[in-house]
Amino acid sequence: MGRVGKTDSVDNGGDDQEVEEEPWANVFHSIQESYGWTDEMIMNLTLDRILQISRAIGRQKIKNLKLDLKVKEVEVRTICRFIACTAYPSKKGENIKRLLKEVEKIKFSMDDEKPKEPELGSYEQLQQVFGR
Repeated sequence: MGRVGKTDSVDNGGDDQEVEEEPWANVFHSIQESYGWTDEMIMNLTLDRILQISRAIGRQKIKNLKLDLKVKEVEVRTICRFIACTAYPSKKGENIKRLLKEVEKIKFSMDDEKPKEPELGSYEQLQQVFGR
């Protein structure tokens, strides 16, 4: 298990080092991005409420990602079906059937993966972020 405050489920463009060092900054950024709230508005919330909102945002982002992946999956399958049907003449129907079976195996979805809940730092670490 990592050090206190480590989280790896926040999307920060691939900079995992920043996620580990600044979990509360990422939580605040996520809330501000989703709701347009200021630091002061967030600081007026209880720690439980901040975590509740952060988790809800995370679940919504995962839901949106799954939907986007499903759309991409359908797009890629459609393109592959078109290629399979146009690349081979109709007299080679067996090749087309085989290719179409392979196209159906294309899968981008994350149905088998369970998202990890972020591990956040302590309340004292949160206060240090804002110098209080």
